[in-house]
Amino acid sequence: MNERTLTGQAKSLLRATLPGIQVLFLVLLSVVPTGIPYFSVVTPLLAMIGVYYWSVYRPDLMPTPLVFVFGVLLDILSGGPVGLMALLLLLVHGICVSQRQVLATKSFYVGWFGFITVAVGANVIGWVIVCAFFQSLLSPVPVLIQVTVTIALYPLLAHLFGRSEQIFLQA
Repeated sequence: MNERTLTGQAKSLLRATLPGIQVLFLVLLSVVPTGIPYFSVVTPLLAMIGVYYWSVYRPDLMPTPLVFVFGVLLDILSGGPVGLMALLLLLVHGICVSQRQVLATKSFYVGWFGFITVAVGANVIGWVIVCAFFQSLLSPVPVLIQVTVTIALYPLLAHLFGRSEQIFLQA
């Protein structure tokens, strides 16, 4: 094999795995202990941002089984009910893929509004499931804080994903 072929193969591998690597990084970043009291309750759903972005703009590189794996991994690492984040991320992925034509072809603000809608809906569904799981009406305040911080971080991460897409994924 010559050097050009190896370089080409490395670039192809990077292109195929970049979104997955980024979301995996966000999953791991989400569970890093901060030492801040109660922060784990309101940690932004960074993986949701990644799954949303890549499911809209490059669904070929964010397949459903990978989204499921990220959700289960996040559940296991965070100590939450196993399957909850998997379900929510799959829900986000499904909505994004089905609404891709609307979300991917409009302005950034339409995409952000789409994320706001999906994130709020997913968090409400998650809150209801957790309340049912614990058989208790839990305060919605941590969920509201979590979704607000997640929504606020979307523009930054979407910009970073967009730049990485321009640099690495457009051949």
